[in-house]
Amino acid sequence: MKRLFYAALLLVAAPLAAWAQPNLSNNPQAAPRFRSNGAENSGFGVKGGVNFNSIQGDGLSKMYSGSVDGLTQYHVGAYAQIGISNRLSVQPELLYMRKGFKATEMLPDGTSSSKATTRLSYLSVPVILAINVFDNVAIHLGPQVSYLLNVHDSSKKVDSEAYNYNSLDVGAVGGLEAKIEFLRIGARYDYSLTDLREGKDFQIANVTRKAEADIRNGSIQVYVGVGL
Repeated sequence: MKRLFYAALLLVAAPLAAWAQPNLSNNPQAAPRFRSNGAENSGFGVKGGVNFNSIQGDGLSKMYSGSVDGLTQYHVGAYAQIGISNRLSVQPELLYMRKGFKATEMLPDGTSSSKATTRLSYLSVPVILAINVFDNVAIHLGPQVSYLLNVHDSSKKVDSEAYNYNSLDVGAVGGLEAKIEFLRIGARYDYSLTDLREGKDFQIANVTRKAEADIRNGSIQVYVGVGL
């Protein structure tokens, strides 16, 4: 699924970038603006938005029974945009990201637990290549590294290491962003390439359970940013 998604983005990006090259303005005063003071193709600001989260992978059917529902959460943070040319820029970001899901875990004796809500908090650093296809529309593609800050199961905090959660998450993001002077509005898909948990045994109240590998985070993000 992730390969098809990013292949499709690349297939769209290449012809659009080629088509846009002669159509983008070469006049610096008419070039895309990302900051309230008019600095061209560069600047910094703050952003925030909504995450429509899910988890996916072959491990879901082994670890959970019934449907696995995604949680709607949020992200906030800051970005810095570094212009390379009138069409390209690099945009590192620092984000506080909330992800999660609702699921019913299968127990070792063949029964199921009650449905629980798991919330995951990450500190994420995406590094985006922004490709301007119009004067105020850009394609975003790039890697993302996230560090797991904490895990909450329903209302209580859990020991993420004891429950075999991976502390480091490496993923990829892609999407579109529109800019109107210092304001930006975008949508992005964030897919983890790292398993959410290590596939090995852990214990709860002296009962041994197994965490399945091949379960990964996915998130559709919609956000608004403001240049400073």
